[in-house]
Amino acid sequence: AEGLLEWTVKDGRYDASLAVRMVLLGTRSQTSVGRIGPQGLMPERFGERQRDDAATHFDYEGQRVRFSRNRPDAPLLPGTQDRLSVILQLAVRMQANPPDFEAGRELSMPVASSREVENWRWQVGELETLALPKASVTARHRTRPAMNERDNTIELWMAPTLQHLPVRIRITQSNGDWLDQRLVLAP
Repeated sequence: AEGLLEWTVKDGRYDASLAVRMVLLGTRSQTSVGRIGPQGLMPERFGERQRDDAATHFDYEGQRVRFSRNRPDAPLLPGTQDRLSVILQLAVRMQANPPDFEAGRELSMPVASSREVENWRWQVGELETLALPKASVTARHRTRPAMNERDNTIELWMAPTLQHLPVRIRITQSNGDWLDQRLVLAP
């Protein structure tokens, strides 16, 4: 599989996309666009495409998260991220407050998918040296364990020398299948 994470910031706004292309399975993609405020990223729209398209809209004025496919709205809690922006928001928060991300700490954050808003708990691990395709990089390991028997476990390794952006993302499905992305080209 091959994946590409793109992230741009301009005029107080951000635009992020993640596309993973898998032989025989096609492409899965996520997009997140929004503003950058005092507390970091403020998503406005999250899109997800696997077999079909789904969208999530963040209504800050109405304090609601609105989903496509006639799913009921959810309250927009302070700091709510989407499934893509959460990775970048973690980087922003780590850059701003490194002591909050020392090994053994835990961080909770509301995260919207294309169906619901859940509270994600991230466990902060140790600094590790990763042998990546182009170089070795020291990165902070963090894990979001599966929240139920059908959920994925998400692991991130975020490098302080790259403004805490992820250099490795590993997603393990409940059936044991996994996707392991490693940085090949640094920003």
